[in-house]
Amino acid sequence: MGNYASVYGDYTHVIFVRLNNEGNENNFVKGNAWNKTADLKISDLNGVYTINGWELEVE
Repeated sequence: MGNYASVYGDYTHVIFVRLNNEGNENNFVKGNAWNKTADLKISDLNGVYTINGWELEVE
């Protein structure tokens, strides 16, 4: 089981965010977002990234 995402366009980096499911908006504001990963370089991911824990708390 897992979640999957596709990145379209000329993006070079991605940040995965764990959002509060009670919020009305999807943004990085504390309270709406609980945790996030570091700014990940897509070319370093080799098509897969497994979140084993969250690197950063939302500020």
